[in-house]
Amino acid sequence: MFGGLIGAHRLYLRQFPEAFIFFSTCGVFLLGVLYDSFFLNSEIRRINYELEKEVSNEEPENSTEKYKNAKPMRLLSRIVGFSFTQFVLSTLYGTWLGLVAWTACCISLGLDTNGLISIAALSIAVTSGIYLIGNCEGQSRDLLYIWLTTCSSIFLLRRVLDYPLMKVLIPAAAMGTVIGNRTAKKRKRANRFTWKHYAFWSSLFAMLVCVIIAGATRNILDTKVTASHPGQASFTSTVGSLLWDRIHNQANVYQFFADNPNIEYRTMTKTKTEQSRTKLPLSLNPLSWWQFDLAGLVPDWVAHITVFVIDVLRAETFEYEKKLKAQPLQWAAWRYYLRIVFGTNARASDKLLLERCAKWKIERKKAKDQDNDKNYEMMSIEKACQTLQR
Repeated sequence: MFGGLIGAHRLYLRQFPEAFIFFSTCGVFLLGVLYDSFFLNSEIRRINYELEKEVSNEEPENSTEKYKNAKPMRLLSRIVGFSFTQFVLSTLYGTWLGLVAWTACCISLGLDTNGLISIAALSIAVTSGIYLIGNCEGQSRDLLYIWLTTCSSIFLLRRVLDYPLMKVLIPAAAMGTVIGNRTAKKRKRANRFTWKHYAFWSSLFAMLVCVIIAGATRNILDTKVTASHPGQASFTSTVGSLLWDRIHNQANVYQFFADNPNIEYRTMTKTKTEQSRTKLPLSLNPLSWWQFDLAGLVPDWVAHITVFVIDVLRAETFEYEKKLKAQPLQWAAWRYYLRIVFGTNARASDKLLLERCAKWKIERKKAKDQDNDKNYEMMSIEKACQTLQR
């Protein structure tokens, strides 16, 4: 199973672009592994057929060249087909690598999403995705034309027209795929990619993932947390310090969160471009991502992870003080669920969430939804509110 996630079966068939696609998408999000488990035999038969065809097409140097419709047969044999499925896969994979590069630029490097460096990184990522898909199944694409198309498209849509991210990546990937298809041709087996190419691609992608993880971890651990009681002194620490104390000196954590203090978080700094953009609440309809810029979501989900970690530490303190009936992790998970359902800020206080719960109960009584025992969403919200009250 693990070998399927990294494309080991494709490596065995010497399909290096396909193997890297599996590696960079965890087996195309597990669906590709399931697909190959049923259709790998047909893929092997196709490869054997191509090998036999290449051998049969080899002719002596002095042989008379054959023509069809006034065109040499050797040129016609290099013409490749292109299906709508390949177009969709190329567009989606180019968009996926663009999202990965954008995440690295925003979280780890702190770059402006409208800056030239970010645009260059996005264009390189989208171009790489289109190029790799285009080089599958023994085909090849011209890298220069794809890059010129995606770079100019992203610059125009993002820098000039200031379109949201998804309205930039998807059209740019689609246009790059169309232009790349114009340069499609068959690649001889001797001129195809090798293990060195796969190792280089995998190293770059692994480095990009490490940059994202390091950036997200740094933003989480460096977040300052202030605990205060009305009329008393406040205490400030970082998430990293609290986690360190959780491992080595848990009494300091209990003392920091004793008597349920008011918790405040340091607001993350953003670029002016990100501050001016519309933020997308996580509780909105999933189709609304097309209309909103995802730039505002980067600090949001990092903040949600930060608050979740602090909630677990708070819940452990409640348990230590014998003021909590549920498990600490369960209490933090239900609190996160309420923030998502009610659409509140990641740093919403317990008081605000309890007020939303009280308001929700009143509205539910008016709607007389309590008679519907199979309404699992209502049951989940009620369970979350009960757990939050401790």
